[in-house]
Amino acid sequence: CWVCLGWFKANNGVGTLPMSITETEVTEELNNLNFPVHSVIRLTNKDKVPTPLLALNLLNNQKAQEIFKLNKLLNYIITIEPR
Repeated sequence: CWVCLGWFKANNGVGTLPMSITETEVTEELNNLNFPVHSVIRLTNKDKVPTPLLALNLLNNQKAQEIFKLNKLLNYIITIEPR
């Protein structure tokens, strides 16, 4: 069973994750940290323009619950919020 656990955003002073960071980079880094990643999807606004927010889809297990404790990724201070 897969569950969408939260939003991923950076706290870099302006509150956004650089658009140059790809979903693949985030997925690979989370996999390196042993998180059970199913997918990482960049969210879009109502006009289908990509936003700096990413939705994480992880396998629902104990390790996945630890994602909310993660506060740094790819040299950024981040916040992961429940959806």
